[in-house]
This record gives sequence, C-alpha cells and structure tokens, in this order.
Amino acid sequence: MENWLHVGFLESLKEDKAKVVKGAIAVFCHEAQVYAVDNRCPHMGFPLHMGSLFDGILTYHWHHARFDVTSFKKPA
Repeated sequence: MENWLHVGFLESLKEDKAKVVKGAIAVFCHEAQVYAVDNRCPHMGFPLHMGSLFDGILTYHWHHARFDVTSFKKPA
C-alpha cells in the first residue's frame, strides 16, 4: 500500500511501549495490535507518548487525562 509508513518492528515496539513518528504521531502497541494517534493531548497539546499504557488505557500524567488506546475515547 502506498500510504503505509514503516515505523519499526512489532517486537521493538512491544519493548519500547511507545514511539514517536515524524514528531507528531504517537504509536503504541497493545495486545499485539498497533495504534497510532496524534501525539498531542487534545486538552493542552502536550506529548501523549510520555504517558503510561496499562490494560489498554493511556494515562497522560500532566493532567491525568485517560484514553482507551483502541478507540481514543475516555474509558467507560
């Protein structure tokens, strides 16, 4: 596919937890699936890759926002 961008290997991403691509895309691995989102927090614009991912929930520690990494919505 023409629009794909190689960002690394899955095993490497599993170890790193998060990766920043082209400065603006945060890439996460959860349950062997890869998710890419805008690296800016929608509230304040700070980098999301600096948050922590646990059980599919990305917690952004600057103001404790939480997002489901599979849908990028607030967890239920």
